[in-house]
Amino acid sequence: MIDNFAADGFAVFPASESFLPEALHIGGAGCISATANINPAGIRALYDVWKTIQAREQHTRATAIRQIFQPLPIIAAMKATLAHWRRAPSWQHVRPPLTVLPCRANQPGDAINARRHIEKAMRILTRRPGGHRADRGR
Repeated sequence: MIDNFAADGFAVFPASESFLPEALHIGGAGCISATANINPAGIRALYDVWKTIQAREQHTRATAIRQIFQPLPIIAAMKATLAHWRRAPSWQHVRPPLTVLPCRANQPGDAINARRHIEKAMRILTRRPGGHRADRGR
């Protein structure tokens, strides 16, 4: 896509920050990613440093968040994360045909303990590079 259309001014945005550095190297414009809703600063930081030595570390951090949500119903999982983080249960509502992430995602028959995955993402998101906790505005 980039090779065929970028020269004509067509901006190509891959659908995941996982592909962002490679896309930028060949003329991509950025990315449109579902996880930008919960990790905008991390993805922006990756965009800002993609030509520098810090790119690998920032890519690893941004991709780690993506990988936590990837096996889950991604929209419902991100909305559940926002609901928890904002202490606003209404944030977990989704529009049909999507369904709300179960409150107890470790129920029999569930393949993934979603809450544990979400809590892991939240721990990563609240850490700054260097291991210091970030202020979440509370």
